[in-house]
Amino acid sequence: MTKCKWCGSVYASYTKVCPVCNRRVSSQRKNWYIFIYLLGALVAVTIVWSVIYSYRELNEDNLEQTPDRRIPYHLVDASSLYTADRIIVSQDNATEPDLIDLGNTLRYDLRNKKGVVQILVYDDLESAKILTQERRNAYAMGSLDDHSLDKYYKHHIATYWKNTYTGHHSYAIFLDGSLGDRQIDIDYSKKENYR
Repeated sequence: MTKCKWCGSVYASYTKVCPVCNRRVSSQRKNWYIFIYLLGALVAVTIVWSVIYSYRELNEDNLEQTPDRRIPYHLVDASSLYTADRIIVSQDNATEPDLIDLGNTLRYDLRNKKGVVQILVYDDLESAKILTQERRNAYAMGSLDDHSLDKYYKHHIATYWKNTYTGHHSYAIFLDGSLGDRQIDIDYSKKENYR
């Protein structure tokens, strides 16, 4: 039973109109629906916010100090066919442990860089310059000689990718060149691969 707020008479809770004063009575059921919708919206916003926050925390490199071993590298000035920077390392640093440390070095050096980053790593300067702007047309037409392509793929020893828009952050090491069978993939977007 419910009491009418206008005339004070008592009526059944399922009644929509007071039987004494004929005024429309407010439905408690409507108030519950509004409360449930607001509560649901609050829960949804909280879930979305927590997912975005944890996603950002996972994909941001909060490296406060330099890696244990920095591997030196040099940027190649020639423009590339791809939208990637190219770097070279010494052939002495083309070993598996050094290339893993190079990935950590690149991750540290590029920690504040936003957007899409792709770095191609070579152990030979001449190979890194094979696909320069001047040779782009030759490569596209298939007229670049096989010896040059073989040299290019043999000395392409790693690729570093970072995309802050999608959260993709990885590093691939090619122990036998980029067409070889032995490859190590490191996914930096997973917390367990952070050092």
